Amino acid sequence: MKHLLVFLAIATLASCSFTKSPAINLDAPTDEVPPLKADQLNYKFVNDQVLIKSCVGCHSEKGGNKGHVNLENYKNVFERKADIRKEVSEGTMPPSSRPDLKLSDTQTQIIIDWIDNGARETLDSPLNPDPQPPVVNPPPPVATGDIYFAEIFEKVIKTNCLKCHSVAGGNKGRVNLETYQGVVDNIKDVELDIATNDMPPKAPAGTALTDEQKNLIAAWIANGFPEKPKEVQPVYFKDVFEKVIKTNCLKCHSEAGGNKGDVNLETYASVFENRFEIKQDIETDQMPPKPPRGSVLTGEQKKLIISWLEQGALEKAP
Repeated sequence: MKHLLVFLAIATLASCSFTKSPAINLDAPTDEVPPLKADQLNYKFVNDQVLIKSCVGCHSEKGGNKGHVNLENYKNVFERKADIRKEVSEGTMPPSSRPDLKLSDTQTQIIIDWIDNGARETLDSPLNPDPQPPVVNPPPPVATGDIYFAEIFEKVIKTNCLKCHSVAGGNKGRVNLETYQGVVDNIKDVELDIATNDMPPKAPAGTALTDEQKNLIAAWIANGFPEKPKEVQPVYFKDVFEKVIKTNCLKCHSEAGGNKGDVNLETYASVFENRFEIKQDIETDQMPPKPPRGSVLTGEQKKLIISWLEQGALEKAP
């Protein structure tokens, strides 16, 4: 009887072992790891199964922080999670030049699921962890005057950026800044990296920007990062008279209007004689007066007459 009871106990245990789910070994090679639900993923698992195996070799202090990217800690990975997800999804990272680092389908899904589920450091972390954001310095004062790409290239990019971001420099981070289009394609990253002092890197890896250089490029970006001056269309008196003076000025400044202020603007000669006062009054919104006395100029009218005055107030084409 005793032997029968022992036999039954062993049989019962054996049957249980066939129905119990096997324990997941988080340290096993990726191909042996069964897919996990998104809410089971944490930074340690992602780091062990994906980052250390395929990313940290290049994106670490020892690996030279390629592309100026370091993925050795949770904070750095979290801050770049959007870029990581994009590049992993598109298969652009790890680079095709390193087939030995290519992610398996399982690794790709692991990192996408982790990021989409909040990129939590631990399973107890909130769904939207908020590591300390990078310090953003206040923008430098905006420079005055017209700034175009040629000046930015000579004073900032050529001296501080092309060591890394050029064909000769290896286009680090897959960024080339040798052309206007290359800079424009990366303009948001350029603006953020300068504001956070992430770029250029400090010596010896790079040459930090001076305040004057930061001021210059910030002003260029704020003004719409123009490549070169737009071709100025010549303006002559006939256009200004018909579109501005006749409709907004002659009510007062004509013989019929009483030549108010002893100013008559019915002829080219009289307008030319008063051109400096006209420019000042328009720029300071002194003239024309507001309704009901006068008729305020539109933006296009102001632009037209100021452009004419700045071109020399020509009567007609030479």
